[in-house]
This record gives sequence, structure tokens and C-alpha cells, in this order.
Amino acid sequence: MPLPRGLEPVPCASGTQSRHRSRLPARSVLFACHRHAAPGAERRPLCGAEITFREYSWGSDVYGQALILRNRLLRRPLGLCLYDEELGREKQFRHIGAFLGGSLIATLLLVPGETAASPMHMKQVAVEEPFQGQGIGRKLLAFTESLLQAEGIPGVFLHARQTAVGFYEKAGYTCQGEAFLEVGIPHRYMEKHWG
Repeated sequence: MPLPRGLEPVPCASGTQSRHRSRLPARSVLFACHRHAAPGAERRPLCGAEITFREYSWGSDVYGQALILRNRLLRRPLGLCLYDEELGREKQFRHIGAFLGGSLIATLLLVPGETAASPMHMKQVAVEEPFQGQGIGRKLLAFTESLLQAEGIPGVFLHARQTAVGFYEKAGYTCQGEAFLEVGIPHRYMEKHWG
């Protein structure tokens, strides 16, 4: 299936509604200033800035922003291109984002389980580099988990890059099994259950 109408792929070298709609409103969080910058990235302090978390639709303008973000952070550093993948299947996924004003600064995908009572597969969690290390990824996970808990979904599993295992462990996820290769780099299967 091609990209939704109005979305064009961004060269790698250089609105349909989600099947599942949340019954909960977007949430806002005020962030305090952080003085420590991540190596290699100029940190944008979030002094009193309001960050909102909400679900967005496949095919929307925000979805287009998310494709650019995911490609830049998760695929291009590996010499891959997100636009070479079958993006049409994402129409069945849920898309959750963190927003500063109207701009998407973090995103993740949820792949529905085999049944409504199955855990969901979380994937492609990405936070814009200037906002990394400021708790946005952790709060995006917490927001997503609260949505799923309210809907009676018992948990989440994911394939974490080896470099991100510590981040997920701090959020209560546990590793299962041995490391494996995915998109050419080591990953670990991790899960978190709450019901």
C-alpha cells in the first residue's frame, strides 16, 4: 500500500483514523529547565514549556512529521531508509506522540496484538535529539502505558536496541532471552505487564 495522499517520501540520501481511538484526552506536562546537554546535541531547555501527549492518525500531517523523525534517527544512521519499508501496514498501527506547541518532538508505534486482550508491540520510539535526556521518552512511555491500561490491554513487548536496554529497564521493562540482530544491530526482547 502506498503512502497516504498528500505525503511524499523525503529522500533518504541527504487522513485515515487509527483503528483504535483513545477515550482519554491529551495530557500536558510542564517541564523544568535542564542544564546538562547530551554529547553532540545542543539541548533545548524546556523551561516551563508545555509538552502534550496524544494519539495521531496515520496519513495526517503529524504522521508525515513522524516519518521524517523516525527515518532521520532510526534508519539513516544504519544506512537504511524508512521509505523502503512497507509503510501502508502502519494504517493498522496506533501512533502516539509528544508535542511542543504544534511540533512533534517524540513518537512511538503500537502494533495491535492478535486479540483485544493481547499485549501490544511497541516499536520505533524516537525523541528529537535536542530533547533527549529530558524525560520526554519516559513520559511518552508512561502516557502510552496509561492509555493501554485504561483499555484493558495487559502489557507491552518491544525489541530494544542494546543501547536502549537501560532506558527501558528504568521504566520497568524486563529482558527475556538472548540478544538478536534486527536491522543489523543487537536487540533484546523486553516486556512489561500490569494486569
